[in-house]
Amino acid sequence: MLKTKTVTSKSPVPIYIGAGAFVVISLIFPMIKMSTIFIGLAVSFVLIAVLRIMKVFPDITETVTYDEPEFFANKTVEELVLEGRKMKNQMNSLNDKIQDVQVSSLIDSIQKTHQAILDYVQTHPDSSQTIRKYMKYYVPSILELLNHFDELEATQFSGMNAELSRKRITELLVTADAAFKKQLDSLMDQQALDISVEARVLEDLMSREGLVEKK
Repeated sequence: MLKTKTVTSKSPVPIYIGAGAFVVISLIFPMIKMSTIFIGLAVSFVLIAVLRIMKVFPDITETVTYDEPEFFANKTVEELVLEGRKMKNQMNSLNDKIQDVQVSSLIDSIQKTHQAILDYVQTHPDSSQTIRKYMKYYVPSILELLNHFDELEATQFSGMNAELSRKRITELLVTADAAFKKQLDSLMDQQALDISVEARVLEDLMSREGLVEKK
């Protein structure tokens, strides 16, 4: 996962100046004795330190992009999410080629719901078993339908059978769009149920401790 952060580093200019000062000193005083070399180095280091302290040359601030490894609760969730992303990319590629406005809009909606399902499963790994059928059958079926639709558009068939096929695929995509949303709602309902149960347990505990009146 790509992220950005701001990095501040010291300007390299004082180092260049310090190195230049050493070169100048070596030209004026031949470096044939260790004492002369030490003096030249000392002057260079002092010059660099003074320039740093006085902040003659401001620090360099830049924004860098880095790749942070994603967290997956287990191997099963990782495989599901990564496979789901591949399927989404395939949908996106087909959507780029399909010209039909209604079908393209349906693909956008399906992709959005599909991504929401993947995001939910990644943050709620216990729900991974719930979407196995969705991942194994439903999404591949959508990709197959979209491939058929793309082929029909590419070949520009205009007969009655071709028109009926396009219409039927569009109807199936409408059904799939609703089914995917229902799948997402089902995941959310389970979370709501878990929260309700946890709230009831907490309420009972606080009631037994006399902290609240039991409803």
